[in-house]
Amino acid sequence: MKKLLFLILTISSSSVFAQDLNNLYSYSLGWSNINNAYVGTQGGFDILFMSRSQFNGVPGSPTNNVAIGSFAISDVQSIGAKIISDSRGVFDITRFEGIYAQQFQLNTEGSFLRFGMSFGVTNSSIDLSGVNNNEEVLATGDPVLTSSGYNYTHFTSGAGVLLFHQNVELGVSTPHLVESDKGIQPLILSSAAYNYQIASANIGLKPAVIYQSRPDDKNIFDGFLTVTWKDLLSGIAGYSSDDRLRFGGRIKVSDFSVGYINESPFGSNARTNTTHEISVRVTLKSSKKKEVSALNSQINQLLAETKELATGSYDKDYLRSRLIEIERELDDLIEKNSVANSSEIAVKLQELEGQILQIFDKLNR
Repeated sequence: MKKLLFLILTISSSSVFAQDLNNLYSYSLGWSNINNAYVGTQGGFDILFMSRSQFNGVPGSPTNNVAIGSFAISDVQSIGAKIISDSRGVFDITRFEGIYAQQFQLNTEGSFLRFGMSFGVTNSSIDLSGVNNNEEVLATGDPVLTSSGYNYTHFTSGAGVLLFHQNVELGVSTPHLVESDKGIQPLILSSAAYNYQIASANIGLKPAVIYQSRPDDKNIFDGFLTVTWKDLLSGIAGYSSDDRLRFGGRIKVSDFSVGYINESPFGSNARTNTTHEISVRVTLKSSKKKEVSALNSQINQLLAETKELATGSYDKDYLRSRLIEIERELDDLIEKNSVANSSEIAVKLQELEGQILQIFDKLNR
């Protein structure tokens, strides 16, 4: 009886479920689900699984599972696949996608663009197998239960673009851009993030915002702050304009990481239940990719330190001696990159060299 009641309430209060696209795209623990251009940015072979659940213990409660696999076939090209399984009461949506991402180096130092496209199919259906007396429900002849508005298989496509400029990430995506028989779906997500390193403490700070322009619903603004220590431990805190707070974190050990987010409603959503989201990620990189990743980490720390040296109040003798040491480290990194042959690392090395020269120039004035 409870499942029958849940069916009636779901149909009556959520008749636009099939079009409620934002339900499919959880992103607290992985932005590649909302922007195809992020696919492949981990390098090597990457597998990400995310699971999101609400109203635990209630029959037919909403659950969303996402699996994304990607492989970097070169320094600038990646391919991937995504599976989304979303269940809410008697409504089930399954989506399969193939993804391609391409990166383009810009003339500006430390800047590049990434484009991502996805193509796949979406299957929507009503499953009455768990509803008590489902034969009686079907016998009512309600066209909603067999309507093509809820039972269909459609072609779908999405797209995204990312601009990386030094420490800034800017993105715009339409993860569900086109669906056959429905045309263009105006779900647009815009994102912005800034990566700041505190080199002396091995701490990274990443404030980020996401704005969702949603069809037939109010738009949502999300703000996040991620604090990372030595790329091993991360803490995440966030606020959403639809009255939700997020708290969680991530632990990384070698190529493996796990994450958890607790999403707590308040205000207008105070009567709804807490949402839980978990993630598991495995990233396998070739020896060259690991070497490039290590070089990238070293350079990022040196870039953050030289920025601190350029803006802070330091003794001139200390500045000269430290800059000479950084120059030696720079020469060593240049030699290592001559073997790794990474264009991205080469750009950062030029940026680091430019910062060193600017500080020396100020000292010699």
